Amino acid sequence: GALYDVSHDYRTNSIYMLYRAGILTGNDKYGTFNPNSTILRSEVAAIVTRMANKDLRKTFTLSKINKTGNISAEVDEISLKSGESYTFMVTTYKDDLTLVVNYNSDQVETIWGEWQGNSCPLTIKALSRGDSELKIYFEEEPTSCIYVDVYIDRVVDVHYHSYSTREVSPTCTEQGYTIYSCACGHSYNADYVKAKGHTEVVDPAVPATATSTGLTEGRHCSVCGIKTVAQQVVPKDTSSLTDNTTFSLTNSLSQEYAYAASKLYTKCKIENIEHRITPTQNGKVQINITLQMKKTKQGEATLNNLKFHYTLYRNGVAVKSGDVIVTNADFNTLYEKNITYTGEPGDYTMTCKSVIY
Repeated sequence: GALYDVSHDYRTNSIYMLYRAGILTGNDKYGTFNPNSTILRSEVAAIVTRMANKDLRKTFTLSKINKTGNISAEVDEISLKSGESYTFMVTTYKDDLTLVVNYNSDQVETIWGEWQGNSCPLTIKALSRGDSELKIYFEEEPTSCIYVDVYIDRVVDVHYHSYSTREVSPTCTEQGYTIYSCACGHSYNADYVKAKGHTEVVDPAVPATATSTGLTEGRHCSVCGIKTVAQQVVPKDTSSLTDNTTFSLTNSLSQEYAYAASKLYTKCKIENIEHRITPTQNGKVQINITLQMKKTKQGEATLNNLKFHYTLYRNGVAVKSGDVIVTNADFNTLYEKNITYTGEPGDYTMTCKSVIY
């Protein structure tokens, strides 16, 4: 067990004999044997000369390997009967390195499960009576390892897994895999396939109008329907509101109004009407009307006021009305009065008529 990368098999005693004789020294202070590497000619020459000449053999002391390192297991030893299985968790905080298990394959079978965060379940199945040792280490850094002793008791009926398979197809965001299931209840996942990724299609933009909001261009997956680029609401377009909003005046607005034939009453005239249409941010329009008028005949007593009654229509329906009054107006003086209305776009008309007190 001193040589961490020498497994327990028929070659073990020969390798240890050469180390003890000072013929082999390993590749580092831990005595790394590197059983899977190709031997160099220089290494062959060193072995042959040390075999032939005892004076060339080496005396050395191996450095002790840190058996805990960044790997830990829930157990140090396991007792099983042949055919039985035991699962325990192996934890490491170096998740970018691959864990490897060395063991006596005549006595033990091992199956890695699925990683759960920094831990992975390792299942041990006892095959035959005897003692075995699991050596768990990083494939890229074999100097850090842990050991778990396995004691196998009497032989019982051995169950060998016979797996059926079921494929789980990958989705846009989830990887696919194959589920291996045995009739005994044991199962594991393997043969992972990358997620497909979204298949994007364009959601066309919807232009805003004077009366309705619009949408920006977006994207969604044609397979799962998830919106990858959400569409944003575009405010109503009020820039063209004045193009489809009209304002007109009846012909009678320039008419001169006499309150009565009697000399008691005032005579009034509307000289001019001006208007301005302004769009608002909420999709409506504001109409500002300036009424210019004067008194052309002086009345008597309390009937000298200048007064008109107006009605504002949208698409033929009255939406606002009221009186325009100048109290004690002077003769032939031009007066201005403002009328303001905010409403939906449309065709607007206004009428005015004189009012007798």
